[in-house]
Amino acid sequence: MFKVDRLWIYIDTSVLVGCFDGEFAVWSNGLVRDFRVGRLVPVTAEVVALVSGNFQHIVRLEKLRLCNAVNAGWGHKALSILSPREATT
Repeated sequence: MFKVDRLWIYIDTSVLVGCFDGEFAVWSNGLVRDFRVGRLVPVTAEVVALVSGNFQHIVRLEKLRLCNAVNAGWGHKALSILSPREATT
């Protein structure tokens, strides 16, 4: 068994994109600062299937383009963001 002394937070790339978005920059950059000083531990996954019903902030073409621009800059693969309708067969 292992002891967790800090809160582990799963993040996707949209958190990093938020650092450059006027609406979310204050909170996203604050979260990144907490990661840097060790208050929180960021956890990511190599592969994550993202489906969201948040059409106002997540499932939007301009957000997908911004996410993928940041991903490309970091050498990561492109992200697909789908609505439940698009993901269901």
